[in-house]
Amino acid sequence: MTLETTAVAWMMSDSFVNEGLMKNYERQYQLKGHAKFVDIVRLFGWKVLDDFWRSIQQDYEDGKPWERNVKDTDAYTLRISQMAGVDLRPLIHFWGIPTLDDAKSDREVEASGLRRSTRLHDLLVKYKGLVPADNAAFREFALKWWGKEPSPKGYTTQRNHAARWESYDEKEAARVRKRVQGIIDRYFPDGRPDAPETRVPLREIMH
Repeated sequence: MTLETTAVAWMMSDSFVNEGLMKNYERQYQLKGHAKFVDIVRLFGWKVLDDFWRSIQQDYEDGKPWERNVKDTDAYTLRISQMAGVDLRPLIHFWGIPTLDDAKSDREVEASGLRRSTRLHDLLVKYKGLVPADNAAFREFALKWWGKEPSPKGYTTQRNHAARWESYDEKEAARVRKRVQGIIDRYFPDGRPDAPETRVPLREIMH
């Protein structure tokens, strides 16, 4: 189980294919629920998360606590993007937390001077390329992921995979790829950004 196979497992779920929104119970204690943070670290380093959580704690100490079980997820996405110095919305959206108010979010990102990330664009293109091409490819993935044929009596994701065991085909693969492409088009309307970011040193990512 890697970030790449976790991405496939998520893309093969009903929540991703139908609306792109990861339910709260799908995030809890599951790989796909915290994968966005691991992606951020491997692309931009641990300091982004450190600065993000430190800023939330500082708000609390300053008497401006964030609400419990926050509903304004756009505010969190903006804050962590500010810590990264790039627009992280494409990644957060892919992992099941799309923006709630597109127009407002666009204005806030622009006002913050956050640039579009080449690395995020390329990562989403990579994830799109991981979508199983046909039924045989999906079954190969599912067998490796679950260690067996997925059961319709399992929890949400396993039930979703079990339902695709017979039905998944090239048409469904195209539908999933279209969902990913829609996210890419939403945040990269002009295509791949020209100037790539400076990569974070490996030593910073590993410590």
